[in-house]
Amino acid sequence: MKTIKGLILKNKNKRIQIELCEDDEKKFFSVTTKTLIDFKKRHIHRTQNSYSIETFVGIIEASHWFIEHPEIKNKIILKELAKIKKFNILTNLDV
Repeated sequence: MKTIKGLILKNKNKRIQIELCEDDEKKFFSVTTKTLIDFKKRHIHRTQNSYSIETFVGIIEASHWFIEHPEIKNKIILKELAKIKKFNILTNLDV
């Protein structure tokens, strides 16, 4: 498996790594999350998922729909966004 491009989002207790990968000429997205559950015990919850490009684009489109839906945006998302810390982004993309 070869990573073509990737980025890492970091905040105090969470890391999200998104990579565009290639394996046997098939391209896909790999998404890894790490969440610090207990600092003293160093308990870290980790997930790793791979998505076809088609599925990843579908998730992006669905996410935009949820974020822009007035009822969801006003009642849920804005309240949740007020609670979270912003992410810093590290990337190897040519920006």
